[in-house]
Amino acid sequence: MSESIAHQENRLARVRGIWLRKMGAWLGLPLVLVSVCGAASPFTNVAVGERLPEADLTKLEDGTAPYIGGAKANVFVFFRLDQENSVLALRQLQEAKQRLGERSVHWALIVADSYPLESIKDFVKELGTDMTVLLDHDNELYGRLGVILHPVIGVADAEHVLQAYVPFRKLNLEVRVEAHVKRVLGEINDEQLEAILNPPPIKLGGNGTVAKRNLRMGQMFLKMKKYDAALQAAAKSMDLDPELAGPYGLKAAAYAEQGDCSQALPALRRALELDAEEPLAKAAAERCSPGTE
Repeated sequence: MSESIAHQENRLARVRGIWLRKMGAWLGLPLVLVSVCGAASPFTNVAVGERLPEADLTKLEDGTAPYIGGAKANVFVFFRLDQENSVLALRQLQEAKQRLGERSVHWALIVADSYPLESIKDFVKELGTDMTVLLDHDNELYGRLGVILHPVIGVADAEHVLQAYVPFRKLNLEVRVEAHVKRVLGEINDEQLEAILNPPPIKLGGNGTVAKRNLRMGQMFLKMKKYDAALQAAAKSMDLDPELAGPYGLKAAAYAEQGDCSQALPALRRALELDAEEPLAKAAAERCSPGTE
C-alpha cells in the first residue's frame, strides 16, 4: 500500500527539520532562526510510526501525570503563554475535544515551567479548558522530542506510537485533529482521512464563504478580547456579505464589551433585523439597554 499523503508530509518535514538543525549548528545560527527557516518541521527526534518516549510531568495543580495516557488515542500540544497562535490552537483543540465527546482520548497541554506559576494558572482559567496542563521542567521533554515550534500538536495511539503531527492552522484545526483521532480510533480509514485533510477546491460562487471565514476569525478574536481585530474581521465580513447577520452581531458585541453602547446599538439593531436569534447581538443587548446611546 502506498504511503499516505499525511505520512509523507510528516516524514519529509522531519528530514527537513533535522537538516536545518544540523546546518544551523554548523553555521552557528541561533535556534530561533533555525525555527523560522524550518517552519514546517514537526518533532525532529521522533518520526510518525515511532514510539514516543515515556515521561511523567508535573501537573499544574498537584502531583504528576504522563503526557501520554492509557486512552485509545492521545493528543498533546506544546504551547506558549505569550503567543497568539498558541491561544488560537488551544481554543480549537477544546472544540475538537467537545466534538469527540466521550470517546477514549487523553488530552495534555504542555508548557515550560519557566513561566510564573500564577501566570500559567491565570492563562488556563481565562482559556476555560478542562484539559490536563503539564509543566515541562527546563523544556526537557520538548528537547527529547526535538520540537522547535510552538504550538505543536501530536496524536498518538494506545501503544504510544506517534500517528500524526498536526500543523497549526488559524482555521479548521479542530476538524483536522478530530480526523486524526478518529483514524487512530479506527472510525475512519486512510482514504477518508486524506479526504478530510485535503478536500477538493470549493467553487465559491460568491463571497458568502469568505465572509463566514472572516466572521469565524472575528469570533475567535472576540473570545481573546482583541476587540480591534474582531471589529476589522466584522467589517471585512460585512463588505463581502451585507445580508449576513453574524458580522453585525460581532461588531455589536465587540463595542458592548468595551462599554461603547452608542457604537454597539446600530449594529445590534441591524443584526436582529436580519436574524432575531443572532446570539452575539442578543448578548450585546443584555449589556446595552435599548435606550442607551
